Amino acid sequence: MEEFYTVKEIAEILKVNKVTVQRWCKTRELPAVKIGKSYRVEKNDFEEWYMAKKGEPYQGVFRF
Repeated sequence: MEEFYTVKEIAEILKVNKVTVQRWCKTRELPAVKIGKSYRVEKNDFEEWYMAKKGEPYQGVFRF
């Protein structure tokens, strides 16, 4: 079964505002699935997105 991050969890990991992450999801900059009124981001998609943005491997040290 796939693991998903919430917008709040990603905002905490990246130390950005929740609204910023929601905007990334809405504009499809960050791959996400909308469930009801909330976005969920698959862990693997987040790691790939992070590596592409940072240009370095995601360490995966953040566990919720």
